[in-house]
Amino acid sequence: MSENNTSFLQLFSRKGLPFVVFRLPNTQKLIFIAQKNSTLKEIKISKIDSVIGFLIAGFEQANAGSTYFIRPDILLSDGVLSSKLQNELEALPDIPEMPVSAGHFQTKSAYLKSVQKLIDKLKSGELQKVVLSRVTHSETVMIDKGELFTKLEQKYPEAFVYLMHLPRMGTWVGATPETLLKLNKGFGKIAALAGTTSADAILWTDKEKEEQQMVTDYIEETLVKEGISDFQKFGPFTLKAGNVAHLKTTFQIPFIQLKGKVGGLITRLHPTPAVCGLPKNKAFDLIQQLEEHDRELYTGFLGPWNLKGKSQLFVNLRCARLEKSAVRIFVGGGITASSNAAAEWEETENKAQTLLSVLKKL
Repeated sequence: MSENNTSFLQLFSRKGLPFVVFRLPNTQKLIFIAQKNSTLKEIKISKIDSVIGFLIAGFEQANAGSTYFIRPDILLSDGVLSSKLQNELEALPDIPEMPVSAGHFQTKSAYLKSVQKLIDKLKSGELQKVVLSRVTHSETVMIDKGELFTKLEQKYPEAFVYLMHLPRMGTWVGATPETLLKLNKGFGKIAALAGTTSADAILWTDKEKEEQQMVTDYIEETLVKEGISDFQKFGPFTLKAGNVAHLKTTFQIPFIQLKGKVGGLITRLHPTPAVCGLPKNKAFDLIQQLEEHDRELYTGFLGPWNLKGKSQLFVNLRCARLEKSAVRIFVGGGITASSNAAAEWEETENKAQTLLSVLKKL
């Protein structure tokens, strides 16, 4: 991202305007979307069929069935602001950024204790899986946000990479490997992504295979409940994402099967067992009890919707909220009765490296 582009991102931040710059997987074009006022509209996910813009839903918000969206008042794919538009924005008053809660950082010993307690509970058979997350952080001097975005999108060409600023929610960056739903060329595609191992020595144990199968079965059952029976299933296969690898199964659905059902399908699907657990409602309630931090936008979803013919939503993984002197990195992992607490800690450490490995080189 050029110095000029970085300066106009700063301009939108100063004016308190919601914006996102993103790059879709396996593409090179950067797309910038912004509103001309600071108020984000919230709507029911079931009503998104006619929405045009960029959707953002936090974990708890998505579970409650609603989402925000950024209107594309400004839509750029060449990274150039006209002088007229720049003057119009400069004339707006500067809006001081509202402080965002610092949140809770969990120590290794506290995390291990929480995981072991959860494993013991899962062995009772009341739940099959719960995704437990934590927040780590990197102390840093002032970050060049544009440079961070550029480094991420260069290092992770197969990920959905974004930099986003939302009033009262802060500035976020991410490089997520997981597609929630993609509508393209007459088909809808949904991914079941779960199970994690090191990309340097890929070895799938029964625990990872079981975890991935839970997500696959859940998606298949959800499609049937929505009256969608005509679909193809491909996988599972290995997907590398930075220094970790996952198991992935893809569902392909003819668009005619999805007509009028997309919003309802997303409402029922998300959060999936890949980011919440099974049974979903019990897992969600247990997460609220166990996690001392607010997940905020982590494990929610985001992406362009009805934007120049593109509708593609991603699960918000490998993401962080940027602060003045620190980066809050959100990571997590699926816990089952066969989990090992120490191995789960290492998994979250490996996932954090997606962002930390880039931050260290800035």
